Amino acid sequence: MNDNRIAFHHSLRGRMVLLVVMPMVVILSGVIAYMTTNSFSAVRGEAESALRLLVDQVAAEVERGNAHAVLAAKIMVFAQEEALFGRRTESSRFARRVLEEFPEFTGAYFAYEPNADGPDAENRADSDTGTVDASGRFIPYWHRDKADNDKLVVEPLLDMETSLYYDGVRRLYEQAGKPQIMVTEPYVYEGKMIVEQSYPILREGDFAGIGGVDRALNDIEQFLNEIRRRDGVELFLISSRGRLIASTVGEGELKTKEIAETPYRELFGRFYTERSERGFELAADPNDGIRYYFASAPVPTGEWLVILREAEQDVLGPIRADLVMTTSVALAGLLAVVGLVWWFASALTRRIGNAAWAAKRLASGDLSHAYTQEDRSPDEIGGMFRAFNTVFDSYRQVNRVCEAIAEGDFSQRLERRSDRDTLADAINLMSERRREAEEALNRQSREAEARAGMEAELSDLNSKLLGELNVERVADKGLSAIVAFMGAPVAALFVAQEGGRLRRVTSHAYPPGTPKFFEPGVGSVGEVARQRRPLIQAPGETTARILFGFADTVPEAVVTYPLLVGEFLAGVVELGLFRPLDERQQDLVGQGLRDHCRKHPFSSSKRGERARPTGAPDRQRTEPAHPGFGRRGDFRSGCRGTGYVFQPVRQRHAWLRSE
Repeated sequence: MNDNRIAFHHSLRGRMVLLVVMPMVVILSGVIAYMTTNSFSAVRGEAESALRLLVDQVAAEVERGNAHAVLAAKIMVFAQEEALFGRRTESSRFARRVLEEFPEFTGAYFAYEPNADGPDAENRADSDTGTVDASGRFIPYWHRDKADNDKLVVEPLLDMETSLYYDGVRRLYEQAGKPQIMVTEPYVYEGKMIVEQSYPILREGDFAGIGGVDRALNDIEQFLNEIRRRDGVELFLISSRGRLIASTVGEGELKTKEIAETPYRELFGRFYTERSERGFELAADPNDGIRYYFASAPVPTGEWLVILREAEQDVLGPIRADLVMTTSVALAGLLAVVGLVWWFASALTRRIGNAAWAAKRLASGDLSHAYTQEDRSPDEIGGMFRAFNTVFDSYRQVNRVCEAIAEGDFSQRLERRSDRDTLADAINLMSERRREAEEALNRQSREAEARAGMEAELSDLNSKLLGELNVERVADKGLSAIVAFMGAPVAALFVAQEGGRLRRVTSHAYPPGTPKFFEPGVGSVGEVARQRRPLIQAPGETTARILFGFADTVPEAVVTYPLLVGEFLAGVVELGLFRPLDERQQDLVGQGLRDHCRKHPFSSSKRGERARPTGAPDRQRTEPAHPGFGRRGDFRSGCRGTGYVFQPVRQRHAWLRSE
């Protein structure tokens, strides 16, 4: 049905695909790619920010523990400086109380410089057991028992002159000239990995000792493992001197090791070099080669460094899954849109192709089909098909009317569909003109047939009027011919005698008892003889009736004709008619008489004297009774050669005036 010879890129479907679908696919694909890239970047940025935030939270938690321990150490020192210095028993009890109140600490201690509160030897006896060394120096160290964590024991401190917790604090003060907190490197003490926080005791600006607390790294590791289980990340805690304090990676083999001694020396070395700043890097782990995000955050108290590690797959995997799902949904929607557009373009192309096919069929004159399905659609194309069906119906009507006209039925008409329907007007005018032409042709044909019949009748009349007949015989035969020709049910022929008197010589179905003689001017017969012009009358029901064998009736008209030979009256014919002759019949009779007289001239040379009317001149040709008599189309024409003239009647119920 559709024209498949149209190239795809020239077809409506192809143009919709190339100009609508393809640009839409490209644009939407670009939008999806752009949104996917931006979303990926945004979500990855959010994930990276979340990692940074998490490492900051871990560093803040470590910082909180360190700051809490440092604060406890400072409070212990402040108590010494304000009231407890030299009061060894109270000071020992204070250290024990700190350990009792803060379970996160594994030890609490004071350490005086030798003889700082007086001679140590003298004070030795007043000191509690375990709070002094052999010299009597006050160095109590309260700590939790290795076997029972709830049990507190006291013993003298060891290695003060070489350890950071004491000697390091003293040297820091001597170098800086002001007190500074000391957070030591992790070390093992009685099977525990601990870190010490100590602060100097000053007396009148001189270093007089320290006060501090110990924290077990087991607590820090437990905290880091909780973060690991909760957030699925690995954590590393590095001291100010580049030693690993704690790690969630492995089984603790990295503890207390320096960075340079681990596989992370290059990677962690970059973070450690700039440990005062936050760091972030995506790199392959030197142990397993998997790419990880590494984020670092400083711990100000103690100048520690927290490093967080999370696999790239763990960070981007959910993002990629979400983006794949989002992209899949978008592509599915795009494909659905493309499918809908393709379906719409195909349906539109098919419908428009049907319209083009219908137009071609209409142009070829095929009116046998209508689109009853297509025209039900409420859209514009449905309206177009409804218009096509209207055009088809109109052309069918035109075809029907034209076929009727071709078959001779001129009664068919086209209804005007609008005020501007010139086609209907033209076809109706053509039908009317054709009807008029056919009627004119039929009329001419009937006239020709009538003329032929009349010529035959007149020829027969002429033959009957010829020969060796007397007046009565001629009159009888002539009246019979006239009655047959005119179809008159009643007729009579009156012959003019000497003196103008009219005598009825023959009649046809004439009523009985009617006069046989008329004087000129008496009755209609006498008056026609006197006036020498025809007379038509409409008699009343009581004045004239025509008798039949079973009934009688009134004639429609009584017509009386004078028979003239030149200027002489030969007689009068009176006819009773059921239907008067119309103008066309009168013209036809007159034309027929004229044509017959032209073709069959009557000659009275052969024994014509007996048939010649009384008083008629002896000549073969007769002239019309009036000027202009015998013109074509005028019933007032005479039959030259017969000796008689029929004068037509032009008006009913009145004398017909001669010209």
